[in-house]
Amino acid sequence: MFWDHELATGTFLHRNVEREGPAVLQVQPRTRSVRHALRQIAINVPDQVLLAEKTDEAGFAREVLMLAAVKLYELGRLSSGRAAELAGMARVEFLLNLGRYRVFPLEDELRDLERARG
Repeated sequence: MFWDHELATGTFLHRNVEREGPAVLQVQPRTRSVRHALRQIAINVPDQVLLAEKTDEAGFAREVLMLAAVKLYELGRLSSGRAAELAGMARVEFLLNLGRYRVFPLEDELRDLERARG
């Protein structure tokens, strides 16, 4: 049996509650603008990980999305706007939250300036 729960961040969380063993989280971001095609990714998460993190499935799903968005932004693989979309928040909110992860919020602009200087 699957149940759906829309999180405050605009993500959907699905958990297979009939099977034993690790929780299976299926997380997909939801956009606030024009409807875009969305893909769903399932992640097997042992219950011990949720216990160690002292969180539930919804909180863990939000954190995984945010961590993925931050890392892809830090690597230059996503713009801040796309990373914010993945994290399910506005661009400004995403940029303001980067300090929590020790990532410089204007990395793209700094790279552009460095390239321009030669």
